[in-house]
Amino acid sequence: MWSRKLVKNKIYAVLFILLGALSVPIEWDATFFLFTLIMGGCLFFSKENWIYEGEKDDGTSREKAYSKVRTERENRYIQSHKGTT
Repeated sequence: MWSRKLVKNKIYAVLFILLGALSVPIEWDATFFLFTLIMGGCLFFSKENWIYEGEKDDGTSREKAYSKVRTERENRYIQSHKGTT
């Protein structure tokens, strides 16, 4: 539960829950607090990292995925129209 790579998850979860708790005295409504409590609790007890750190991905993964999908789509198009010519 206290893995070093998940510390950021736990910090953000506590901040998220505190943000919701601070909204209760301001609005006298606990709806947002319950929402942040559920989301923060799930984030706190999560076993995988949900906070983007920027070290592993430089933003090109979406371009790579789109390129792969586009290539597959073009190949399917060529295959489907090969027999009609």
